Amino acid sequence: MHPSLLRFDLGIEGLSELSISSYFGMVAIGFALAIFMFRKVGARQGINGDSLLDLGLYMVIFGVLGARLLHVIADGEFWNYVHWCTDPSAVVWDVTREECRSNSLNGVWDSVEEVCRPQNPEARSIWARCTLWLQFWQGGLAYYGGFVLATLYGIYFIRKEGLPLGRVIDMSGWAIPFGLAWGRMGCFLNGCCYGQPLADQSYHPWWSVAFPRWSPAWRDHFQEGLITRSHELSLHLYPTQLGESIAALAIAAWAYFWLEPRKHFAGEVFLLSCLLYAIARFILEFFRADERGELFSLSTSQIVGLVIIVVIAAVWQRMKRSSLEAARAVKR
Repeated sequence: MHPSLLRFDLGIEGLSELSISSYFGMVAIGFALAIFMFRKVGARQGINGDSLLDLGLYMVIFGVLGARLLHVIADGEFWNYVHWCTDPSAVVWDVTREECRSNSLNGVWDSVEEVCRPQNPEARSIWARCTLWLQFWQGGLAYYGGFVLATLYGIYFIRKEGLPLGRVIDMSGWAIPFGLAWGRMGCFLNGCCYGQPLADQSYHPWWSVAFPRWSPAWRDHFQEGLITRSHELSLHLYPTQLGESIAALAIAAWAYFWLEPRKHFAGEVFLLSCLLYAIARFILEFFRADERGELFSLSTSQIVGLVIIVVIAAVWQRMKRSSLEAARAVKR
């Protein structure tokens, strides 16, 4: 676990150190590489490279915005963001006493309610408090929110620019999971999105992971009484972040190298890539243990994934049927 990817000593008063979080750094690397490959492959197919670059950048913007909005609404921090703006005294952090007083939070422990509160929250300007929810670089992005908003805007942009819709969205079918794989590596380095503890803690297979003291997993295990304060590591867990990263890379490779040359109609690569990811994500969610939105014993991502699976399966069947009918008409 390495929450900070890079640190720079600026030597400037008030700005002595600049830190780039591992999560944000890996997300940025994924975006950059995906856009670079997206533009390069599109240019080889005769599609305007500048328009593809613009599309990629706009999809990053709308993707981050949508992902942040879904995180704020569904991942359990909504009322804290509201209280920061309207009543900072009502903000509470669900952390241990030690973590509350650590340098990273520098909070005040409320011994009556056994919760941590921010220190002197009124010292921040109302603008700073009311825009805390926008600070995505600190972590907190929900993939499906970004996927939906970026896809909707992307389709609008493609039509507006007169680009070939089917060919461009098919390229997104491998570019999106490729970029996502890097983001999930950032989750692993950051310690978020962690998995369930192994049933047998006496056996630690090579693929299991344990996170250090004060990590989100360690904190939750301590609060649940599964470990004591003397433990340096959390329980051994399923590496859900790495599992999703591997699944996303596998989907991207399959879509680019196998499906693209064999697709039956324009748009099939995008549809099947999204379908496979939704299935993989639905399964992986059962192995996650971090706090997320939940309804009917399913996480927010599983509910959204089920909708996506149903919609894409129906659209794929319809488009495949249309392509077969068109092929028969040509033979006649």
